[in-house]
Amino acid sequence: MSMFCQSCGGKTRVVDSRAERRRRECLKCKARFSTIELVVDDNDTPVVPAAVARPAPVKRVRPARGPAKPPAPARTPRKEQEYRGSVRLRIEELRDARALKELDDDYP
Repeated sequence: MSMFCQSCGGKTRVVDSRAERRRRECLKCKARFSTIELVVDDNDTPVVPAAVARPAPVKRVRPARGPAKPPAPARTPRKEQEYRGSVRLRIEELRDARALKELDDDYP
């Protein structure tokens, strides 16, 4: 049985064949198209192959949300004097560390 081109009605040849699908090319106009072979049962009802049949649509369900996160603890504003005091302490620590390092470098 010959297949005819959908564009010009010319004869076609099979270019590629995989499972039930065939890729065809028209010998006259060089157009390409795909065909699917179907098996017909005793009642002339086409039996759709599994590779061609479309699966049932999947219903997508979002997962339920987990427990809510606890609120972040409130930040207490620091007093300016506390802030300046902590900075002053840190500067003193760095000076002491630098002085100790210089002492260590002096003595072998």
